[in-house]
Formats: sequence, C-alpha cells, structure tokens
Amino acid sequence: MNQMKTALGLMALALAAGAFAGTTVYNGTISQDSPPGSVANDQVLIINNDSKGNQQVLSIGNSGSGTVITGPKPCKPDKPTPAMDCKGKDLRGVKWSGVRLTAGRFDGADLRDAQLDGTQLDNATFDKAKLDNANLANADLVNATFDGTSLQGARLEGANLVNTDFINANLTGANLRSTTMVNAVFSGSDLTRADLTGAQFVNADFDAARLGEVTWVDGRRCASGSESECQR
Repeated sequence: MNQMKTALGLMALALAAGAFAGTTVYNGTISQDSPPGSVANDQVLIINNDSKGNQQVLSIGNSGSGTVITGPKPCKPDKPTPAMDCKGKDLRGVKWSGVRLTAGRFDGADLRDAQLDGTQLDNATFDKAKLDNANLANADLVNATFDGTSLQGARLEGANLVNTDFINANLTGANLRSTTMVNAVFSGSDLTRADLTGAQFVNADFDAARLGEVTWVDGRRCASGSESECQR
C-alpha cells in the first residue's frame, strides 16, 4: 500500500506540474493489500484541476495499471473518448455501445435514443440531459450524476448504479430490472411505471420519489405511490 501511495503521490506532483499532456499510460508497479480481482470496477480519482477547469483523471483497474487522462476532450461523436466534453450537444441516436467514456460531460445534451449499452460511464455527468428511450443496459454508471435528467422509457437493466445520483430525474416507464443500486439517490424523482424487478438495493434513497404503478423488486405493483407501501 505504501508503494501505491508513493506512486500516486509522484503522479499527482507530475500532474500538478503539467508533466502529462494528452493521454499517458502509467506502466509502473502498483501494489495493493486486497487480493487480485477484489476490486469490482475501475477506481477513478480526480487528481487535479488546472486554472481552466481541466480535469486530470487517474483510472486504476484490477490489473494494477493506470491511465492518466487530461481533459476535457473535444466532443467527437464519431471518435468518442474518456473525459469528452459534450455539454449541450445534439447526440440523438449515437451508437456508443461498449465504449469507454469515463468522466465524460454530457450535461444538457440531447441523447434521446442513444445506444450506450455496456458503456463505461463512471464519473460521467448527465445533469439536465435528455436520455428518453436511450439504451443504458449493463452500463457502468458508478459515481455518475443524472440530476434533473429526463430518462423516460430508458433501458437501464443490469446497469451498475453504485453511488449514482438521479435527483429530481424523470424515470417514467424506465426499465431498471436487475440493476445494482448501492447508495444510489432517487430523491424527488418520478419513477411512475418504472420496472425494478430483481434490482438489488443497498442504502438506496427514494425520499419524496413518485412510485405510482412501479413494479417493485419482487414483481409486486406499487399502486399507492408510497415507498413504504411498496416494501411491505
């Protein structure tokens, strides 16, 4: 663990000094106390923000290797990359299935009917974006934010929603079957007619969420719109 802290410390100093430009792959050795494979998902750290607000992200996966991504990157729908800044862009119907878009910025973007199934979108932001009828099945949405976002009829079945925020989002009729929700926040969201069959909840927050006609985790229909009634 000390080796890992030292390596990260050196990288943070190099980033702060502007030593990295573009995309740089770190091929040194990083040790960990936990057994190999015990980290379920890549862990992404925001290392530094420069004077222009550009983020520098270190992603460390199970292999022990890391990638430093200096961003934000220009929005190129035909060549999508991590840390891409697509705020407010018209991206209707894009086909980004299985693409790595870690730390992307999609706030206010129009992503209706987008194909994002299996896409890696950890630490991405979609605040006030339009994702109606988008396909996010089996996507990695760890630490992503969808605050005030429209996801009507969106497919999120099997998605990883660890520490994901859907505050005041519109998820009417969304498919959330078999999702993993750990510390996910749905406060103030509209989940009317959403399907949560088989979803796994750990500390999920549905405070003030609208749950009318929701299909709950065990297949029961929530007719009253009350979370407490649904969970009985």
